[in-house]
Amino acid sequence: MSMSGTIPSTLSLAVSKIAGLSTNSFKITPTTGAGASAAGQQIRVLLPTAGFIHLPSTKLYFSVTTTVNGTRLPKFTSSLFQRVQVLCGGVTISAGNPVHGIVESIKNVVKDEEKCLASEHPEMVLGLDYLGQKFDYGATGGQVTAAPESYSTGGANGAGIFSVDLGDFFQSLHPNYIDLALMGQIEVVLTVAENSVLSSVAGTFDNGVANSFSRDGAGGATFNIVNPVCIANMVSFLDSSYPMALRQRILDQGYVQYHFNEHITFQQSFNGNSRFNLAAASLNKLHTVFTLTGSLTQGGAIPIAGAACAAGAAGAAGACSYPWLGASTLTNGAGNVTVAGGAQLYQGKFQQFKLPATAPAQTIAGNNTGGSYDYSAAAALPVELQYRINSTQVPNTFLNPQQVCEVTKYSNGLKEFKGIKSFIEFLYNKFVMSYRFDLVTNKWDTPTISGLDSRNANSMIEVVSNGANADLTNFNSLIVADVTKLVRVGEGRMLETIA
Repeated sequence: MSMSGTIPSTLSLAVSKIAGLSTNSFKITPTTGAGASAAGQQIRVLLPTAGFIHLPSTKLYFSVTTTVNGTRLPKFTSSLFQRVQVLCGGVTISAGNPVHGIVESIKNVVKDEEKCLASEHPEMVLGLDYLGQKFDYGATGGQVTAAPESYSTGGANGAGIFSVDLGDFFQSLHPNYIDLALMGQIEVVLTVAENSVLSSVAGTFDNGVANSFSRDGAGGATFNIVNPVCIANMVSFLDSSYPMALRQRILDQGYVQYHFNEHITFQQSFNGNSRFNLAAASLNKLHTVFTLTGSLTQGGAIPIAGAACAAGAAGAAGACSYPWLGASTLTNGAGNVTVAGGAQLYQGKFQQFKLPATAPAQTIAGNNTGGSYDYSAAAALPVELQYRINSTQVPNTFLNPQQVCEVTKYSNGLKEFKGIKSFIEFLYNKFVMSYRFDLVTNKWDTPTISGLDSRNANSMIEVVSNGANADLTNFNSLIVADVTKLVRVGEGRMLETIA
């Protein structure tokens, strides 16, 4: 066999080596201070002006305090921030979007990436918080006086237990390392989310009665981000050949070019047709979710369909969870069967992405019994959906919910949704309709910009529904456009962005 041609990586003897590499991590206190930041306030972080920084691993660390008994934090620490902006020398590189937390929840579904249980609050807590504190269950299991989920950690050393990524620019810039000496000083601005992202629950777990985790609590809860600190992971090269090569490229072609993905959002009431205009150099994907019109208010948590509900209930009313989520069928020996146990999983109201259908009706009682996500009758009248770009149908036929599921997996390079455990969970909690306009690539391929260029003709993009069961009055649509942006850095720290 000839070794001169291209051979599989599993057989290749090639190896790369970089000598004289030095690594270190630095703590950066926000310029806005290490105190408490309430809803709508900003946390601003200035990065160093020299050295190579690894962007994906550079995060903000913090704690959270809350008020009002029965308050619970939402899934994902990213939900606590409304917008993440990145500026360079005072010029905006990434403007972020005004619903950052919702977009990160969508990305968690379509990227199928598990969040860190230790630091990113990926699941809501019921009776035991992330530091091991127990809440008051009360004599009957539900307790309206249960304490709020709050993490008061020592501020003297910038103590915090949670971490959060710093938005699209830091997560997706290629290459991951950038030379900070080539450009103006980078500033990250994080805007704290509104208090509506909190859940206000009536009790510490779902027992199917008044003091229940999925029933509305007192409301009026607030929260603060406390003790924020940024940890920047940096490298330097004893051999200056790579930094010099970057500067030589600037001299030769006028700039070095980076690229990253940004998510642009369009939100409106859904009446069967949602539309917007977009001009982008590379439209990679579209994602659409539907949220109930009252989702941006505090209230009880939303159960994940198929997980445990109305814990301990007997008969058909309690048989609403799957055995692969821990449910078990029990008998008392006299032929009386009950269904008990199972994983108790929830999400905040604003994180429920639901098929926009009139049936089944969603009620608090139905959340306890499982009736809210009994789609057996509605399956005969499916809600169908389709994208249109300048009146061109994409795809060329309406998709029913099962087809939406499959096309969404294809569009995001997935064979399965590891984070979705059943079809009813997809329909009731995590319904996302995606469609891709770029090439399918492998994880380790050379990055390719191949999306739809809509700059010459400002494209009208629509989401259209079909079917008698479509709910045209009680939902909002949120359409997310995944686009590639270019950043060119030139001599004298000149900067140009191409959208």
